[in-house]
Amino acid sequence: MAKTGGFHVSGTESSGRRAIIFLFLLGCSLMFPAALLADEARPGIDGDRYRWHLNAGVQLAHQNPDFTYDSVKESDFSVQNSNPDRALTDFSFVSLQRDLTDVSNIELSYRRDGVDGKVHGSKRMHFLFFYLPVSFTEPLEMELRRLKLQYSRVLWQPGQFALGASVAVQAMQITMDATMPNLFRSMGVDDHFDYLVVSPLVGGFAEYQTKGPLKYRVSSEWVSAPLGDVRGKLIGVNAGVDYRLTDRLSLGLGYRFSDLNIRLHQKRYDLKGSYEVHGCEMHAGFDF
Repeated sequence: MAKTGGFHVSGTESSGRRAIIFLFLLGCSLMFPAALLADEARPGIDGDRYRWHLNAGVQLAHQNPDFTYDSVKESDFSVQNSNPDRALTDFSFVSLQRDLTDVSNIELSYRRDGVDGKVHGSKRMHFLFFYLPVSFTEPLEMELRRLKLQYSRVLWQPGQFALGASVAVQAMQITMDATMPNLFRSMGVDDHFDYLVVSPLVGGFAEYQTKGPLKYRVSSEWVSAPLGDVRGKLIGVNAGVDYRLTDRLSLGLGYRFSDLNIRLHQKRYDLKGSYEVHGCEMHAGFDF
């Protein structure tokens, strides 16, 4: 779906992060079988309960990116994006959860956000004895992909309520693509940006299971730390309700808010900005 225009990062950074994401995926592939073997020797889970939970759905959300690309050299170019219409877009998400005990689980999830907009660029060009300002406005596509491995545990469970905490590691890829005029390409202005950030996350959640088929849940996640040459923070809040149709099938409706603020410093440029997502999401679940 949407990719987002941006500006190229050198190969050493990309190859190093490809190695990180490969190790991340390898660890994920080994973790679920390890949990399966460990549970066979662990008596702390209800034997009549399904241990695997698969969820998939779509979100109908406003995407609101606001990024600025500034060259380190004052004489070079600067670029910023705009997305004034904040159009509704639908992007998929999927998760696979494994119960470890009655109060703990691990979950592997994938989510994609993306939006179309405009990119505005400007540069001072030297012509004879003068400096001439040159500008452009072109289509821009932006995409954020998040792959997350999370461990959650209930810490307090009075009756039908449950309060808990979670820790996670997340790989987030930011991609931007823009259609640059040939003039700017000839001056070395790249039309693609692709960066991968691997970060830890902490969070909390609250659940209420009614005596009927309804279950309410509110969760949040947060990270704010320097990660290599990236500085930033991510705040996310989800609220939703699940309705159990059968002992295996369920439907859910919720609301999601996510706000990413990031600053990336490179030798040639500084990239800074935010990416806000908020809106409804729907999903279906299957237990096995």
